[in-house]
Amino acid sequence: MKKIIFSIIIFAFIGKQSANSQDFTLDNKAIEKVATEWSASNTNNIDEKSHILAFCGDTIKNSTDKRSDERKKARELFEKKKLEFFTQEMELTEDEAKVFFPVFNQFQGKQRKIGQERRKLLYDFESKKATITDTEAKQMNNQLINLQKQEYDLTTEYQKTFETILAPKKLFLFHKAQEKFQRELLQSVAARKELKK
Repeated sequence: MKKIIFSIIIFAFIGKQSANSQDFTLDNKAIEKVATEWSASNTNNIDEKSHILAFCGDTIKNSTDKRSDERKKARELFEKKKLEFFTQEMELTEDEAKVFFPVFNQFQGKQRKIGQERRKLLYDFESKKATITDTEAKQMNNQLINLQKQEYDLTTEYQKTFETILAPKKLFLFHKAQEKFQRELLQSVAARKELKK
């Protein structure tokens, strides 16, 4: 009986098989639910309960660590591919790349922060849109325009910096590469979504 119950608990931990790998992903909510139900059950075997709960805790931690590692590796691979893409599209020499990429990464970091604020604002609007007042909507419109202005100001500021480290032709190739990179990124995301259907 104990083996059957233990097997049921183990299978409750396993979520659907990942589409991209042969590893199983773990459903943390299912683990927590089963662990809670198990600990509340009226079995008197404290050692057995402790063993199951410890397993549940380790499983949650390991699955979180694994996902964190996978995200980190994916981010590193993405950054490497981005660097290769821009180097090729802009026809950068090794020396130019060494000077350009630290400034470019700084620029993108600041762009990302503005983008996060914009997404948060859009999410806030979406969650409030049924009950939002005109005054609140007007404030949100002003915030959105302000974020767009911040983006423009940031681009203008970095344009001046890029002009000091890149020849005019390469600076134009940079702008062209940015558009191409975003377009290809959106296309690859759309293609991945289609594959998952």
